[in-house]
Amino acid sequence: MADVVADKSGICHHLYGIYTVCYMDWLQMADKYTKLCVVVYSNWL
Repeated sequence: MADVVADKSGICHHLYGIYTVCYMDWLQMADKYTKLCVVVYSNWL
């Protein structure tokens, strides 16, 4: 699951253009970065 989340998160911030936000969060906390991307990805679907 971790691998899948990582790939999706990468696409998430790339498609939505929130790379800056995700990147900053990731530096502070990996958990937050994954959560944010996952939430956004779910909304897209």
